[in-house]
Amino acid sequence: MGKAEDLVVEGWAEQDEVLRRRYEEALAAGLRDVDAHTFATSGSDIGELRRAVKKGCPPKLLARIVL
Repeated sequence: MGKAEDLVVEGWAEQDEVLRRRYEEALAAGLRDVDAHTFATSGSDIGELRRAVKKGCPPKLLARIVL
């Protein structure tokens, strides 16, 4: 592979890792699978998710806030 192709593959791997982490954190926060996936692929602020969880926000309300 050439250098440009290596960057694309690395970029995909990095993006996949970010999506996986966002998905897993949303699941751990109590979001349903489909909502966790929606959150992971959205531009929603993960900091907002973390703050709401820290304050004890229930999963149904959390989904409404971050989605």
